[in-house]
Amino acid sequence: MRVFLPTMIALLFVSFGCDDQRPDIQAATPTQAATPTQPAVTIEPTCNGTGSVSLVDTSASVIQWKGTKFRGRGKHEGIIRLLGGGIEFCDGAPVGGTFTIDMRSIQITDIPEHETVPRTRLRNHLIGKDFFAVDRFPTSTFQIVGIDAMNGDSARISGDLTMRGRTQRIAFSAATSRSGRTVRATARFSINRQLWGVAYRGSTLTNDLVDDDIYLGLNLVAGQ
Repeated sequence: MRVFLPTMIALLFVSFGCDDQRPDIQAATPTQAATPTQPAVTIEPTCNGTGSVSLVDTSASVIQWKGTKFRGRGKHEGIIRLLGGGIEFCDGAPVGGTFTIDMRSIQITDIPEHETVPRTRLRNHLIGKDFFAVDRFPTSTFQIVGIDAMNGDSARISGDLTMRGRTQRIAFSAATSRSGRTVRATARFSINRQLWGVAYRGSTLTNDLVDDDIYLGLNLVAGQ
């Protein structure tokens, strides 16, 4: 007990004595469960007018992620890449799109590269069955079902996010711009991982009690 009690106090101090790492950003609004969609890398225009598709530039597009623990007292973050997809236009206006996310591309950026053991351990945990079960579900998809223009260069995006074999319809705000054939979109929002069956919680004893929200930063470039 002489050793155990001070150790536990020290762990609690480390865990709860830090600044809150949770970003103050919008939460993606779950609207309803949706019919699961199949992953797709390319799409074809379906509008009745003049239709076109701007393909995603996978080298310039990236999704930043951040997960926290102990109500924001700890965190890890990294990036995920897109496999492909595109934005659909009808008479020059964006009306939809489909994007395929490569869950096998999960990377950790907040642990230095020379610390190979903790980086590998965390990545293996994220791609394993406790989190995204990448062996069974190597891709996730997001299919836009609605784009509503807002003030200035912003829009309200709604769509079906399929992850780990489960689909939920969500909505969030995004900033958009267009220059010639190049379209850019950025968005910052959070999702509750429990809605997609990513249910690992961890423990206070093992110092890995994981919060439910995942914070995402979307940086999308299309125009190929």
